[in-house]
Amino acid sequence: MKRKKICVVVASRANYGRVKYLMKAIQEHSDMELQLVVGASTLLDRFGKAISVIRADGFEPLRSIHYVIEGETLATQAKSTGLGIVELSTAFEDLAPDYVVTVADRFETMATAIAATYLNIPLVHLQGGEVSGNIDDSLEEPTVLPAAIPNLLVNGASGIAVGMATNIPPHNMREVVSGLIALIENPEIEIGDLMKHVTAPDFPTGGIIYGYEGVKQAYLTGRGKVVIRAR
Repeated sequence: MKRKKICVVVASRANYGRVKYLMKAIQEHSDMELQLVVGASTLLDRFGKAISVIRADGFEPLRSIHYVIEGETLATQAKSTGLGIVELSTAFEDLAPDYVVTVADRFETMATAIAATYLNIPLVHLQGGEVSGNIDDSLEEPTVLPAAIPNLLVNGASGIAVGMATNIPPHNMREVVSGLIALIENPEIEIGDLMKHVTAPDFPTGGIIYGYEGVKQAYLTGRGKVVIRAR
C-alpha cells in the first residue's frame, strides 16, 4: 500500500508543543510519511526561533516559509494571512500531500486552511475554535464543540455561498458510526460498500423516502434528489 503523505504545518512554538507527539507518531508509522512545513513565528528570533527546537527534536522541515509582515496590526495580520496563502499553496502543490494538519485558530491557521481547501486537500484541524458570549457576556462558551463523528451528516446541514450551495439531509448515527469504522479499517473502501453501512438519509420526523435512485446518485456524485412524504 502506498504510504499516505501527511503534511503538518507548524507556525508557532506553542503550535509545535501541541503537535510534536503526533509528528513523532506519523514519523514512526510504516504507512505514513511526515512532510513538515514550518513558517511564521517559528523562524523569527524574537519569538524564540522554535525551528532550532524542532530540529533538535529530530524533525527536518521540507519547507521553511516566511510570511509574517511586521507591525502587529489588524492590517498586517490580514496581509500576513494573504502572503501565507500564496506561499503555502505553492508548498502544497510541490509536496502533494494526502492530508494537511493545522493547529489552533490564529491567522496562520486560516492561511493553511484556505490554501488546503482550495487545493482540495483534506484538512485536519487540531484544537482551536470560536467562542461566543452568553446573553450578558458574563460567560464565554464555544460555538462548536469537538466530536468524534461527522455531525454534519448526522444532523444535516444547508447553506448557500457564491456559486455553490449544499443541502445535506440527516442520517442515522448508528449507520454513520458503522460507516466510519468500515472506512478506518479500509481507507480505500468504495462508495458502494460504504452504502451498505449508511443506506440512506434518516429523517427524525419519520419521513418515508420514495425511490432510491436519487439517494444513490447523491452518494455517488454529490448531487441527487431525495423525495419524501410524511407518515
